[in-house]
Amino acid sequence: MDVDLLRPGTVPISPETVLWFEFLLDKNLLLKHLQKPTADPTPIELINKFTIAIFESFKNEVKRPEIEGCDSTIIVGETNTERLNTKYSKKNIALKILSLKVAAFINWDLIELMTLPFKVQVNVLQDLLYFTNKNTFIEIPNVENYDVNIVSREFLFALLMYHRWLINTCMRRIFCQIPSRLNGDMTPMEESYFCTDENIDKSLAFLNNALTWKEIPLMLSFECFVTLTENNEGVEHDWQQAQYISRNEFSAQINYELGCFYFYRENYDLAKLHFQNTLEFYNQIIDKVGFATLKPENLEAYVVACRTQSDGSNRNLLHAFSVCVANQYMGILSVFLEDNRYREIPLNHRINLELDIIAAQSSGKFAIARDLLPKIQALNAIRCVLEQKGRLGEKSLNY
Repeated sequence: MDVDLLRPGTVPISPETVLWFEFLLDKNLLLKHLQKPTADPTPIELINKFTIAIFESFKNEVKRPEIEGCDSTIIVGETNTERLNTKYSKKNIALKILSLKVAAFINWDLIELMTLPFKVQVNVLQDLLYFTNKNTFIEIPNVENYDVNIVSREFLFALLMYHRWLINTCMRRIFCQIPSRLNGDMTPMEESYFCTDENIDKSLAFLNNALTWKEIPLMLSFECFVTLTENNEGVEHDWQQAQYISRNEFSAQINYELGCFYFYRENYDLAKLHFQNTLEFYNQIIDKVGFATLKPENLEAYVVACRTQSDGSNRNLLHAFSVCVANQYMGILSVFLEDNRYREIPLNHRINLELDIIAAQSSGKFAIARDLLPKIQALNAIRCVLEQKGRLGEKSLNY
């Protein structure tokens, strides 16, 4: 199934093509599509299509007042709902709600959402904050410090999503060797605006504080967001449809994301503490609703990589090496650093990985941090010195 944006001047469409407004006419159509085993377009592609439709429609709307001789200036003192309606048509509001319904369907999976173009990510989060905060517009990253004890549980969930997103975005942009597709198309200027020390510290404080909350926010579900219809002029949602998140599932995911951030910031003591907490909470999850999206095998690799020298064990380093390779070299530097002490990973494995990175970098297969290769070469050089080896056959490197 294809979804057409119905732009003026498009060629005739296929009978199998679904127009965006059909999702409004048939309230079950969107869910039916998303529940297909191989939905085409995928949920992420659908969010992107809805957002593109909003951008293009907005371009046309800002020109309309000039054509009609109207004043498009927002009047001081008008309500937030009026302001939204001034900026966006009912069509655009409906598309925003559809996007949020799709994001809720995939359980707000940040890894999935961060494959969207960066501007689309920002718009989805701003819309989430808007609709959960009594239709009050909030421009990220200029999010104030709200009193979490008095805000609604739906808005608390939106704030949690924003701070999780900012930490993950900054981690992948600044510290990680993760493919660029998970950074969207974030520009250096956007990085300097979003990934400031002040914003990072604010989000870290929020997430660390979240682990001490007495009341866990509810996860907003697909049914929470009510689509607009001809009989539904106002924006009203059903927050009672939100899902309960157990403390174990909530704490496991938040600890995991904090552990990842501190790990790539090379604060291994804090990372190890959060990963240990993650393991403890994750093993106690009984009824999982989908908030925790971490992969146990990745958690295991992080725990191994964070093992301190006082542990005196070199077991599982080869397994950690394999996990890092499977996850596109995430955590490989820490594994190599520890392996230089215990020398468990065969040296030819390490040299072959270095050659693979050189090849990937040359072919542009995926993006890696600029300093990853020289750091690996330095660690491999140390390993060669320790083993008194300089070359390994035809694939050897000079150190």
